[in-house]
Amino acid sequence: MSHQYPLSYYAAVAPKTKVREPLKGDHTADVVVVGGGYSGLAAALSLAERGYSVRLVEQARVGWGASGRNGGQVTAGLAKGIATIDRLYGRQTTKQLWPLSREAVNLVAKRIKLGKIDCDMTTGVLAAAISPSHLEDVKHEADELHKYFNEPDYQVWDRAQVQSAIQTERYIGGGYDPHSFHLNPLKFSLGLAQMAEAAGVIIHEESPVLRVVYGDRPQVVTDRGTVTASFVVLATNAYGVGLVKELTGMLMPVASIIMATEPLGELGKTVYPKPIAVADCNFILDYFRPSPEGRLLFGGRAHYNGKEPADIKAALTPRMLRVFPQLAGVKIDYSWGGLIGISRNRIPQLGRLTPNVYYAQAYSGQGIALANLLGTLVAEAIDGQASRYDVFARIKHSKFPGAGRMRSTILTLAMLYYSVLDAR
Repeated sequence: MSHQYPLSYYAAVAPKTKVREPLKGDHTADVVVVGGGYSGLAAALSLAERGYSVRLVEQARVGWGASGRNGGQVTAGLAKGIATIDRLYGRQTTKQLWPLSREAVNLVAKRIKLGKIDCDMTTGVLAAAISPSHLEDVKHEADELHKYFNEPDYQVWDRAQVQSAIQTERYIGGGYDPHSFHLNPLKFSLGLAQMAEAAGVIIHEESPVLRVVYGDRPQVVTDRGTVTASFVVLATNAYGVGLVKELTGMLMPVASIIMATEPLGELGKTVYPKPIAVADCNFILDYFRPSPEGRLLFGGRAHYNGKEPADIKAALTPRMLRVFPQLAGVKIDYSWGGLIGISRNRIPQLGRLTPNVYYAQAYSGQGIALANLLGTLVAEAIDGQASRYDVFARIKHSKFPGAGRMRSTILTLAMLYYSVLDAR
């Protein structure tokens, strides 16, 4: 089966690439990586840079899943705020996690620069407050970042400052990070794959993995070949559910949807004076940003049953108009969706199933930065440097309740509860 990239805005403007040769026959390597998204590509690149022979197998195309379809925001932090992480895991863990999340942003920027990746990188991200409680949370986060995390440039904006960047009445303020940024995620994925290949990684596309055989020399079996290696890295995230039983229930695939307007011309310059990315502070959030040619990319309303709505434009347009009523009647040129992986605690999952089979997954909406970091941390651990890997690996994770369809139903009901809270 030949996989084409989804009909998204990202695919429309990304360079066209030929399908890489599928895995055929039996091969060996130091490491075999399963999954051609950010975490898999980052692990493969980092390992090759350390001198390991690496083969990467991808069921479709590199960046075909969430890595090529997401909202494009590269931000520091986790899906949970500092106060919540403090409460759940203690200040010492928070003091380790936050700097690593900032390093994750810097790592993406570094790879863009080193690889000369043309991916429309644009600085500035705003966490937009809708309610007074949101703004209080933003102020608390800013205070913590200023006092304890060496983040003096993080800013708290009032309504006037928000409106100087985006013309909307919906937000009363927010937290602005001038060092986070946004980009075309598919272009970045393709550039990361080229960097990996230049470092010596052999990438096989159109190679769905059927099973992983554990042992002293684990083996990855695809539909037409095998790779036997010293180590296996599982980096399939939401698109690998069911591949290995040990991870069943640890991750929940959630459907995320996004659309792109037609180029807005002068209207776009009025609506969006400053080209920053925005995500609001609701649990079920909206996010948006301008494209280089003046489109508005608008996403949100995650579907926790794992299914995209039949009409994405109809689902998102009312939410867009709630933020920008002046865009009524604007044409929507592209709409698409995909699966992201979330964990119960919204912290990424990093670990080992056996001494030589590693996994990284469940980025919970923070995948561009954190997947690149965690893939790199897996490479460090394989190379015998596990101190940074252990910061994430020692965090305890629990499975979602229920099984199969019941698990999805339970989570969907929980999300309905949070949507009611968001509406207050």
